Amino acid sequence: MLNLAFNYESARIGKSQLIHADCFEWLGRVPENTFHAIVTDPPYGVKEYDFDQLEKRANGNGGIWRILPSFDGHVRAPLPRFTALDGRERERLRRFFVAWGRLAAHALRLDGTP
Repeated sequence: MLNLAFNYESARIGKSQLIHADCFEWLGRVPENTFHAIVTDPPYGVKEYDFDQLEKRANGNGGIWRILPSFDGHVRAPLPRFTALDGRERERLRRFFVAWGRLAAHALRLDGTP
């Protein structure tokens, strides 16, 4: 089995391996044509995890975060509102996805080989 943990902290759970790393740095080290698929789950940390936005979320002031009401006694977690991005922030998001896409394309088996 290919060791993709490199020197990062990692843990095995069944046949899966969790690797704690910056995705840009880690994907840059992964050999070409390694993966058949990549599954992601936003948020991507482009704006919503900036310090000022985290502070607003912690204080319940919103910002990029939509503070959801409690429902049936359960307090729901805040969600980022990407519709609140201005032109400069949308450009930052675009640059993020272009850079990430290049790294992902390098790591993916785009020819469909096993």
